[in-house]
Amino acid sequence: MGLPCLERIILEGCTSLVEVHQSIGHLDSLTLLNLEGCKSLKNLPESICYLKCLESLNISRCINLEKLPDQLGDMEALTMLLADGTAIERLPSSIGHLKNLSNLSLGGFKYDLSSVSWFSHILPWLSPRISNPRALLPTFTGLNSLRRLDLSYCGLSDGTDLGGLSSLQELNFTRNKLNNLPNGIDRLPELQVLCLYHCADLLSISDLPSTLHSLMVYHCTSIERLSIHSKNVPDMYLVNCQQLSDIQGLGSVGNKPLIYVDNCSKLANNFKSLLQASFKGEHLDICLRDSEIPDWFSHRGDGSSISFYVPDSEIQGLIVWIVCGASERRLPLPYASATIRNKSKGVRLFHWSTFIPLYYSKPAYHSWVNYVTFSRLPCAMEGGEVVEHSVKITNGVVVDKCGVHLISKE
Repeated sequence: MGLPCLERIILEGCTSLVEVHQSIGHLDSLTLLNLEGCKSLKNLPESICYLKCLESLNISRCINLEKLPDQLGDMEALTMLLADGTAIERLPSSIGHLKNLSNLSLGGFKYDLSSVSWFSHILPWLSPRISNPRALLPTFTGLNSLRRLDLSYCGLSDGTDLGGLSSLQELNFTRNKLNNLPNGIDRLPELQVLCLYHCADLLSISDLPSTLHSLMVYHCTSIERLSIHSKNVPDMYLVNCQQLSDIQGLGSVGNKPLIYVDNCSKLANNFKSLLQASFKGEHLDICLRDSEIPDWFSHRGDGSSISFYVPDSEIQGLIVWIVCGASERRLPLPYASATIRNKSKGVRLFHWSTFIPLYYSKPAYHSWVNYVTFSRLPCAMEGGEVVEHSVKITNGVVVDKCGVHLISKE
């Protein structure tokens, strides 16, 4: 090719492209090669490995592409490899030499899952305990810069070990056949986001790393238990997990996590126990799809504020329940701020705020529930004094009801 300064080639959707000419290896300045959706492409020339400046290679939806060049690991500048929905049967062993690779996507076929078992192609690479006499199996060893790994739609099952990915920050297991999380999850020292969507066979979640910021568990219809073993609890988004009945470890919460609950019937039925488990923690935000404050709350009322008298008994903390409504999906997410004031003394005792994930528009009502321990209040409240709780929410969200429940030390 006579284009030595060419930096980008985008051939996305070229369904008639059958091969890439070997002269591509002479494009010394090429940084991006996008071949996504080139459905007739069956292989890549070995000369592509000569591209020392190539940073991004996208071969997703090349459904007839059967292999990658053996010397793929020579592409020393490669940072992104997107290979979702291809016919690649195994990855070259040299992939471990890609020291700068930070984004690897190996998602399977997202549409015709009944006819394609993507996991059968990459199982030998992911699980060295599975016998494969035909070849020496590649591993994750060496991918020390990998920050994002997408293994969605892979048919992934138990037995995988991911513990060697020391820089991994985001991990996606959407639609895999896992009973439990893969080994080594707790040994990922930089992991921040874990996505578990439609893992219908997943029974439990445990051994999460303390660095995790967000845990998203959607439509995992068999999961029964979630265990936290760290004081740093991630924000948890739990949607349509009907068998989930318990979240263990909330009593040792040392940070301020948000727990979003939607259509988790057993957890909702056990909600009072969930709150009681958190009473030893410092602060907890829970958001759920509910329009009613429980009958057992000691103080309930309409509107965005509520006042109550402090009893003479010693109080450990209080639970605040707010019902808010939005007529439509709200972006950006509404920002809620709440204040507790001692009206008798004219002193603000506590103030906190958070974003409320009103992701769904029907039904319109959500509840924001908080537990506040009195150890966080800067001055004591005495029996007979009047205390007010009030809340404001941005972006047109209306506060419909407020409730406060006092927790005595007994």
